[in-house]
Amino acid sequence: MKLRQRYKRLNFWNKLAVWGSASSIVAFFLFLIIWVSPIVWKWINPPNIFEANVSVTMRLKWPGPLLYVYPSAFGETISPVSIAMFVEVTNLKPIISKVRSYKFRAFMEYDEGGTLKIGVTPNNKYKITYIPGGKLVRKWRDLYSMGFLQNIYYAGDDWSKSKKIDFSKNGFDNLAQNKQLRPGESIIGWIFFEIEQDLRGQLPKIIKIEMTFENSAGEKQKFIEENKGIDKSKIATSYLNGGPLHLQAGYYDLTTKEYSLLGMMDIPKMLKEGSQTVKAKHR
Repeated sequence: MKLRQRYKRLNFWNKLAVWGSASSIVAFFLFLIIWVSPIVWKWINPPNIFEANVSVTMRLKWPGPLLYVYPSAFGETISPVSIAMFVEVTNLKPIISKVRSYKFRAFMEYDEGGTLKIGVTPNNKYKITYIPGGKLVRKWRDLYSMGFLQNIYYAGDDWSKSKKIDFSKNGFDNLAQNKQLRPGESIIGWIFFEIEQDLRGQLPKIIKIEMTFENSAGEKQKFIEENKGIDKSKIATSYLNGGPLHLQAGYYDLTTKEYSLLGMMDIPKMLKEGSQTVKAKHR
């Protein structure tokens, strides 16, 4: 017997019971949809935890002019900064949060397949030569944070008259490590990066910047923005003279010792392989 015929043979109370059961089932599924949908939506489109932007990006042709000077397994060492960014991060959570980690990449235009050669002249100066590969490409490349740096110098062309820079108050890593952010509160400071060996010796054009930040709860958020950049000629003017970089008084001579000139990121691999470094007094 068809369902329609069976339904017609039911009395009033049985029909009422059928409709009541159907209404209960519909109500249950409506409740389920209403209860589950915010969870699903939150999973698909999680709320923002941070707001982030880069106000200054400085590209520095290796090996200078910003130099990190420190002792390493290779003796007195200089690791040049390749990229410096002035970054601001704001806590958008309704509770106290903290920047636990970050990762940066850059979409670059650069010469692919070139070779960087580091040698020493007869008068004990570094000789840096880059031989282009001749193939211009655009690719995403990782940037390697140097962490919170002390003893960083602005050397320019004359390493005997270097200026020491204090980043204790505006080094991003130092601020992020020691500051818990209240809702709406920000940290702003410098982050210094190295790039891989095939990019050193040239000046890659940064087109886009990708930033990923993780908070103390393990939540992550990614940002991609067009590079605002800064004209290279301004490095030694507004940003070194009373701007976001704080120069200390006096000059420092970096030509009195022999230094190993290498990337900080290269040291673990070099130690593992038993590699040696080239040492010289100044560039």
